[in-house]
Amino acid sequence: MSAPRDFRAARRGLAVAGVVGLVACAVGAWLDSGAFFRAWLVSWLFLLGIALASMAQVMIHELTGGDWGRVLRPPLEAATATLPLIALLAVPLAFGLPSLFAWARPDAVAASETLQAQRWYLSPAFFILRNAAFLLVWTVLGVACLRAVRSDRVRGRRIAVAGLLVYLCTVTLAAFDWIASLVPGFYSTAIGIRLGTAQFLGSLAFAVALLVARTRTHATPPRRDFQDFGNLLLTYAMMWAYIAFTQYLIVWGEDLPVETSWFWPRATTSWRTLIIVVVALEFALPVIAMLFRAVKRSPRAMGVLCALVLAGNWLDTFWLVTPSLESGGFTLTWIDVAALIGMCASWLAALLWILERLPSYEPASTIVAAHG
Repeated sequence: MSAPRDFRAARRGLAVAGVVGLVACAVGAWLDSGAFFRAWLVSWLFLLGIALASMAQVMIHELTGGDWGRVLRPPLEAATATLPLIALLAVPLAFGLPSLFAWARPDAVAASETLQAQRWYLSPAFFILRNAAFLLVWTVLGVACLRAVRSDRVRGRRIAVAGLLVYLCTVTLAAFDWIASLVPGFYSTAIGIRLGTAQFLGSLAFAVALLVARTRTHATPPRRDFQDFGNLLLTYAMMWAYIAFTQYLIVWGEDLPVETSWFWPRATTSWRTLIIVVVALEFALPVIAMLFRAVKRSPRAMGVLCALVLAGNWLDTFWLVTPSLESGGFTLTWIDVAALIGMCASWLAALLWILERLPSYEPASTIVAAHG
């Protein structure tokens, strides 16, 4: 199947931007390895979240059905199919553990009884081993799910049930590894679901924004479908806000040093301005916009809204990671921008190539209208 001309041009432009961004990242790694690994971790977690939650939403739709899922399946399946690339992009992080984590530095471990007590779990070798296992499991699940849902619905549903359980468990462990353990001694039972809800919100926003972009070369889905997307976006935004606020409220109420150490730089420095922006983009804006039916039923309005939510999703990932390493206040470097452009442009170019080779699902509403 040949790709539409404008998508071929978009892929070429994205590939060029990706190469330029990755070259800039290489220069940044040579000049400041610590800043490079921080920037790489943020953008990698952002892309991982979109791909993982896309896989989970394909599985959910396979179990529940619904016209909304038929329309969104191509973007969600294309994002799921990029999991092998996401795994490859994780390789540089294996060389940056001492720059990111105190438990990966022998001198820091020797000076801390807490880190010494956690060595059975937080050690570089075990960390790399289990996260490599997570990436392998996610990739195998994604590939198996995409194959099964096209050929064997019964097998596809069985994989979906198992896959959702695996996602729930592994995303919790991964959230602790990549986010919580950045602060020595910090732990949170909510960090996994906090990351998971953000992933679902970002994945849906990405899929809808890409669907709107595809309408330049494909038929526009019915406006009723966009209303369903808006309702889902509102649900995910409220879930994300509820979990994030509940986590903060519990930590504030308990007032335990081991937990407040994570929130302290985020609440007392200029980092708190960033969370206000994140809340505005990921919660306030979609909640207010979804009050208006005209917005929910407008493809263009939904596309713009979802693009803003997606930007807030990256900023949320930035807020989850960077203050743990730069506690003095908000900082955004050119290396952060280079990593964002390099990784995201390369990933999106690959995703568009995959998307044009996936068969489309005809919306059920269109089928009914054609045979009604």
